[in-house]
Amino acid sequence: MKLSLSFSFLSLNFDFFDKIWLFIFWDKGFKMSRVCALTGKGPMVGNNVSHANNKTKRRFLPNLRTVRIRLEDGSVKKIRVAASTLRTLRKNKTN
Repeated sequence: MKLSLSFSFLSLNFDFFDKIWLFIFWDKGFKMSRVCALTGKGPMVGNNVSHANNKTKRRFLPNLRTVRIRLEDGSVKKIRVAASTLRTLRKNKTN
């Protein structure tokens, strides 16, 4: 079973397991979390390091972009996708 997603610049095909994961992801209310809907990239933890070598905790957030996708049934959904994922999709797009 395939799921086709079409952006304004490319179209994607997902297999059955990716489709299940994507809809579980939408249904669980993760729409506004800081997680990429396609790759699952999320915040990372690290340190701010001062000139005096003092270390304080900080978060590195993914660069998320909201993208409209068209599903097979013609409906439109908005998902949040990392900018690095969009670059990879553009690079690997299939016609």
